[in-house]
Amino acid sequence: MQRRGNLQREAFFSDPRLDVVIWRERDQNPIKMHGHEFFEIVIVLGGTGMHFTPQGSRSILAGDVLVVNRKQSHGYRDTQGLDIANILVADEVMREAEAALGSMPGYHALFTLESVRRSSGAGDAYIHLRTDELAWVENLVDSMEAEGQRPDDGGGAMIRVWLLLLLGFLARRYQPRDKKRLSLDARIGAVLARIDKHPEHPVSLGQLAREAAMSERSFLRSFREATGLSPVDYVLRARVRKAERLLVAAQPRQSITEIAFACGFNDSNYFSRVFRRFALYSPRDFRATRSHAPR
Repeated sequence: MQRRGNLQREAFFSDPRLDVVIWRERDQNPIKMHGHEFFEIVIVLGGTGMHFTPQGSRSILAGDVLVVNRKQSHGYRDTQGLDIANILVADEVMREAEAALGSMPGYHALFTLESVRRSSGAGDAYIHLRTDELAWVENLVDSMEAEGQRPDDGGGAMIRVWLLLLLGFLARRYQPRDKKRLSLDARIGAVLARIDKHPEHPVSLGQLAREAAMSERSFLRSFREATGLSPVDYVLRARVRKAERLLVAAQPRQSITEIAFACGFNDSNYFSRVFRRFALYSPRDFRATRSHAPR
């Protein structure tokens, strides 16, 4: 099939008060290969079909959960009464979710490690829910959909609460098909969770390798393959993400230098350079932009 192109964010996130959108397709037709400018979780509620990516295809049925990041292309064919709930999530919300749930090794295994593997053609994320679990998730999705109709009454905030509950549940349910990978994911995921919990704490490659029960050489190779980053860059990015949260926090209103120190940087000029590298803004511009952004 030909590629359909990218689905644009503005086509689905037309209301600036909503950064999580439920898009229901109760009889999904075949759809060409496409990408999108947002994160997507697909819950298969009924029917059957084939889900395909550039790396291959597999059949799907009720209870299957697909995790599709913004860099991945996918499509559907051979659909028979395929009933799906698409949960569309803006990038900034996924970053907030990582801040809240990043201490869960399973979260990183599913939403960090697998996203890198899928972009390189090696991912095999697979979650299949039992009937009772699917009913619970469907009720959760229905609640999120209902809140989306109430943006003036805190609906956007409520959807993000439900989303965290769903992401945490899926992180606990995730299991890679490869049992050897399960052990590796658990060890790398635990290291990522440790970094995300306290990114400001100094840490050495040797210490991280020991925590993963690996040699430094094996750990460095596995870490790069899993995340697409070196351990040093991952720590720096985690510090920048913490800084982003502190920059837009209403209380306490810290200076940029205070935030730099709180995030593990001893030099505010170096902090500004690293922040611009990962956030594409200076800390001052980021604070000004996000402080006036609609929620």
